[in-house]
Amino acid sequence: MFSLKATKPLLSVLFCCNQLYVAFAAPSGDIAQPADTFVLDKIPTEWTAMGDSYASGIGSGNWVKTGGIGDEFCFRFDEAYGPLLESALESPTFNYVACAGETFDKILKNQFLDKAIGPFYDKRKALWGKPQFVTISLGGNDIGFKELVTRCVYGIWYFTPGKTCDDVIKSSQDKIASPDFQKGFIEVINTAIAKGNEAVGSTFKVFVVGYAQFFNEQTPQCNGAQLLTPAYLNPHKHGTLTIELRQALNKLARDLNTAIQTGIAGVSNPAQVVYVDYDQAFETHRFCDRPEPNPDDPDTWFLTYKVNQNDLASGQFLNSIPRIRDLTDDPSSVPLTEEEFFQVISDAAGDNGDQLQLGIDTVSVFHPKPAGHQAIEDILEKAVGRAYGATVASVRTY
Repeated sequence: MFSLKATKPLLSVLFCCNQLYVAFAAPSGDIAQPADTFVLDKIPTEWTAMGDSYASGIGSGNWVKTGGIGDEFCFRFDEAYGPLLESALESPTFNYVACAGETFDKILKNQFLDKAIGPFYDKRKALWGKPQFVTISLGGNDIGFKELVTRCVYGIWYFTPGKTCDDVIKSSQDKIASPDFQKGFIEVINTAIAKGNEAVGSTFKVFVVGYAQFFNEQTPQCNGAQLLTPAYLNPHKHGTLTIELRQALNKLARDLNTAIQTGIAGVSNPAQVVYVDYDQAFETHRFCDRPEPNPDDPDTWFLTYKVNQNDLASGQFLNSIPRIRDLTDDPSSVPLTEEEFFQVISDAAGDNGDQLQLGIDTVSVFHPKPAGHQAIEDILEKAVGRAYGATVASVRTY
């Protein structure tokens, strides 16, 4: 059942007669308001966290190294919103299948597994199970999220050789507007609904978690600022955080959320799908809410680089990898895929954790920190309560 945690704004938790009563109190420092109290007629016995790197929580907490090689390279972290929700629910069975870098096609291939698959990088032991509900973040990789931030913000060209920031933004806009986006999204959600209905019946639900805007896009205070890019990544065409760039990247996040909601309306049974919007929770916690972007600022809820730009050892290590060393920033170069980037670094790093961390750092930028995941979990937890329970009382807190 739910557990009472000091960091959670819960007024009370009562369990009686196979029912769970949960009262959500006002957050500390807010004016006390009536809290919603839900009764869950049946404690969830099994659920599954699916999706991309926002669901796997790359960079948030500790790396969960269990399962097959492919599972480890999903970069599941223990302070992602999924594990945080499980710590509240305390369900007997929690299936953690979310995987960094996965597109619609790869989610369909790898995250509905009933048995382990292989070989090597694709080897997975994390199974979908028979969940009563699933949570999922999806769509960011299908529009080129990694390419956007590495090229436009950090000036890193490994994934987009020969492309300008404008090229990458236009490509993402086109992908969001493409019928292929709706087709891929709907296929994933319909697959989840069909498998869920087969497992537990029509009470099965899918909680689709959206994305947050990255920037305070109105303030001029960081117009000339840049986010730190390590020198060993050979940055150039390094973007400054102009209002125009911030507005363009925020608009893509908003457009992606709109496309996701459009897709939900087109699935086989929209009543079984709940869209979870947490963007407003990130207000005052975005890049540029303070004058100088600071990777150690606890009030900014997105990750960015905080490494030594003059780390010669890291540069020497990356330059020792032929696939990276031989890549050049021109259209004739074959860009690295995210999977290839992880693999070549892992193969070269072996047991050297510091070297492997270079790969994690490069793909965890612009992902939520633990505080951000906790904010997502708070909203998601209430969505689950509303979907499976009924409001039975209003309790005022003091």
